[in-house]
Amino acid sequence: MDQAKELENLKKELDKVTNELEQYGRRNNVRISGIDGDANRQSSETTTELVINTIKQKTGLNIGVHEIGVAHRLGKYRQGKQRPIIVKFVRRQTKIHVFKHAKQLRQSAIYINDDLTKTNQEVLSSVRLKDRDSVKKAWSYEGKLYVVYNQNGQDDGPHELQFKQYHYWLNLPWPARNTAPATRPTEAR
Repeated sequence: MDQAKELENLKKELDKVTNELEQYGRRNNVRISGIDGDANRQSSETTTELVINTIKQKTGLNIGVHEIGVAHRLGKYRQGKQRPIIVKFVRRQTKIHVFKHAKQLRQSAIYINDDLTKTNQEVLSSVRLKDRDSVKKAWSYEGKLYVVYNQNGQDDGPHELQFKQYHYWLNLPWPARNTAPATRPTEAR
């Protein structure tokens, strides 16, 4: 094997291991969107209380402050917008317990998802959007990506995506927009 090919294989293996390690470090984390009460310079303690109170109110689960390592908003504050919240649970069992009640949260337009690495999030988006004819559904669970393919109108069960498949999905072209971008209305003078 020539040196260039060997270096390319080493880089792919390093990318895989790096992604797996980063995802493993996020195994107790979730991202929650749709929780009201965003404020500029919101403290971690305030955000933790919002998460605990929202989960209790919407699902009946009693999560104590001691079960959350940290919770904070993501991104820059913008008035009128609700930034997502990243929550790091102390125990993975608590995360799993909250995920089991995710359906009750969705009824209130609150969504809970795995905290995926940038690579895993890009691949999941690619699988969901780039080939809608062959993909019935795609999701993540415990940091792993799963897909159900359409096979002649029937699904063939869930398949875990392997890292070697990531490049295929990332390199597919994005679908063309079906509608023209919205035009800005002219101001009345």
